[in-house]
Amino acid sequence: MRTSLADRNGALQGRGDRLSGGYVRFYSGAVPADADTALSGNTLIVQCALGNPACQDPVSGSMTFNPISAGVVAASGTPTFARFVRSDGSTVVVDMSVPSEIALSKSTWTAGETFAGPSITWSQAAE
Repeated sequence: MRTSLADRNGALQGRGDRLSGGYVRFYSGAVPADADTALSGNTLIVQCALGNPACQDPVSGSMTFNPISAGVVAASGTPTFARFVRSDGSTVVVDMSVPSEIALSKSTWTAGETFAGPSITWSQAAE
C-alpha cells in the first residue's frame, strides 16, 4: 500500500482531533503489548493535559502538538511509556515507548516535582 501525503496528513489530523482536551500520562513498568492492552502493575508517574486543539494542522506528514501543560509528579520513578488518552480520560489513542519513541528532558522523576510538558511532533511515514 502506498498512501498519498494528503492521506498521511489526514490520519495525523484524526489522531490530533481525538486527543483535543485529552491527556498524556507517563507510566513506569512493563510497556503494554499495544494501546488496547490494559495496564498491569504500572505506576502513573505524571499526567499532563493536552491543549484544545491538541495539535497544529499536519504539514508534509508531520504534526506538532500545541503546548502541553505541566504536571506534578505523583510517584517517583523512571517512565517507560506514555499513554495518550481522549478527554474522557479513559479512551486510549496511542502508547509510545520512552525514550525510543518519545524523548524526555531527564530519565528519573521525583514525587512532588513539576514536570514541564514535553514538546512532541508526530510523523506519518510514507508507505
